[in-house]
Amino acid sequence: MPILAEEEFQFSRFDDEKNPLYRVDDSSDDEEGTEPIDEFDIPTHKVSLQELLFQNIMLVSKEKVYETIQLIKFEEKEFETPSVQACINIFGVGCEIDMKTGFRILDENPHDPTCVYIRGICHNYGLGNAEKDIDVALRLYQKAADMGSHHAITTIACQQAEDLDRCSCKNHEINNALKTAIRMGNYRACYCLAVHYLHGCRHNGKKRDIGMRLLKAAADNFYPIAMHQLAICYNFGIGTDINIPNAITWYRLAYDYGTVDALDDMIAAVRGTNEYVHRIVLGYI
Repeated sequence: MPILAEEEFQFSRFDDEKNPLYRVDDSSDDEEGTEPIDEFDIPTHKVSLQELLFQNIMLVSKEKVYETIQLIKFEEKEFETPSVQACINIFGVGCEIDMKTGFRILDENPHDPTCVYIRGICHNYGLGNAEKDIDVALRLYQKAADMGSHHAITTIACQQAEDLDRCSCKNHEINNALKTAIRMGNYRACYCLAVHYLHGCRHNGKKRDIGMRLLKAAADNFYPIAMHQLAICYNFGIGTDINIPNAITWYRLAYDYGTVDALDDMIAAVRGTNEYVHRIVLGYI
């Protein structure tokens, strides 16, 4: 089971109207003050250890996160940063959970924006000695965002999208926040904006194409839910032509990296294909 479940992102279909990002108005990018985004803004760097931890730890099991870390073989120096050490100890990635050590690292690094963000997560979910308090969590997320944490910027934007009917934030402000995080290299933000472009802007060819590039960038950098949604795009022709072999490949990768629901979708896709594709999936060819 995931350590922390971000239920607002766990949807297996692009037409699921519960996803708050779908409700972001298609016309929002035409409003005054909205920053444009194009393919040149899409990150191309290899995902860092810090990014991998924060984009995956809320979605899949810590065992899957650790397997992915071992597969990518990050440089040793990436493990030495305070935020990574705090996260590893608090969530028990590749080791036993050690809240005392994790919180000591947070206490020693009050000016590290990612450490501030982690403390916000702890208050959000009541981890360790942090009392569960959403208001405190939101203040810490905002503080981390103000300090330059793209993880915090993305989290705030997604929460505002979820509370769009209740908060004063406007569509274009949410989009701009996601675009800011994308320009800072956040692949989770790539996924979130891709969902909006591929569904909310499905009649806008340019945004749809950029949405596919954003989604592919996130999937290529080990974001399991982006892998799953990319498979769905190929499966049902959302933003691209239907390509069942590609869909099956990405369903399989999404499942291998921890998205359990992808298995049922892969089986359904296989049953709808011809015998040749079926044999490829089963490893006969």
